[in-house]
Amino acid sequence: MNVREKERLSNEISMQQFALKRISLWRIFAVALSAVGVIMAYIGFSGMAGKLLLAIPGVLLMALGFSAALICNKGIKNGSANVNRMMAALENAGAEPAVR
Repeated sequence: MNVREKERLSNEISMQQFALKRISLWRIFAVALSAVGVIMAYIGFSGMAGKLLLAIPGVLLMALGFSAALICNKGIKNGSANVNRMMAALENAGAEPAVR
């Protein structure tokens, strides 16, 4: 692996780490959305009949937030594994003898 390829791989690692941080923030927002859904569902189911209208969107928000958090978590897990593989390849590239 030449110097240019190492620089490109290093740049790709830093971009993916930035993307993982951004996805982590989205996961936090998804969990917060799910929590708002739980609160709305609780209010809707534990009150008068008029409050039942809060329960339906609450359950939908809870399911949507939970699903989004699961998708973000899977992306973070796979992305972290990919970054670790690229870092290992970058470290191993320095240990290999240059063959031309």
